[in-house]
Amino acid sequence: MIKQKSINIKFLGIIFFVVLNVCPVYAQDQNDLIDRLIERSGIYEQVDLLSSQLQAQMQEWADSGLQKAESLPEILSQFSKSDALKDKIRNKFNASISMEDAQEVLKWYESPLALRITQLEKQTATPEAMMAMQQQAENLYSQTQRVEMIQKLDVATKATDASMKMVEDLTIVTKIRSTPGVSIEEISSQAREDIEQYRDEYKKMTILSFLYAYQNLTDEELAQYIGFAESDLGQRYNKAVMDTLGVAFADILKLVYQELSVER
Repeated sequence: MIKQKSINIKFLGIIFFVVLNVCPVYAQDQNDLIDRLIERSGIYEQVDLLSSQLQAQMQEWADSGLQKAESLPEILSQFSKSDALKDKIRNKFNASISMEDAQEVLKWYESPLALRITQLEKQTATPEAMMAMQQQAENLYSQTQRVEMIQKLDVATKATDASMKMVEDLTIVTKIRSTPGVSIEEISSQAREDIEQYRDEYKKMTILSFLYAYQNLTDEELAQYIGFAESDLGQRYNKAVMDTLGVAFADILKLVYQELSVER
């Protein structure tokens, strides 16, 4: 169980990154179109983020004497970049979105507003930006109308859910070590309960991330972005991304569970 009623500081960067990649706006033949959308969706970046966080955790455990963790950083690195995982991601995404929707989403990505949002996201996805965001938090939260608009964007993109899922998966790995012999299903259920009690804190962090990233958009531009995210097309696309991430994350967690469960 988590002891403190606060978010671990090491998760703040994860939340900031995930929030800006949930429904990102930096996005020809069917296979090429699917590949382009997967790349623009942020799926690969989020898989790499989870893998890198887990590799760091495994290295820490190996350094502290856990023999089972010694080979996991390299195993995770190879698996996250493997053709097998990329094929699974591509197949799941392809099965989750129609070509008509994919083409329409691409039109949105290539619009002037989407390209501008792309640039804003790239500029704010840095450690320096995260520090500036914390410093400006009080002022950003004071903009009541803007906060209300950003809350709609969070609901539409399910950004809070996405950041919580990332932290949940990292928590699962910690519990795999601390509760040997327990099934991954039971561990996942407990981790979900642990993280859920801090939903309000994660939501506040998500709102702040959006407020900071999109502060240079006009209300009209932000409303257009929200309109896309709330549309049937935007909802179908977001679900396809989230479903695909779920499959990739599950495979990575199963790999860690299997390796840590092996008798050595």
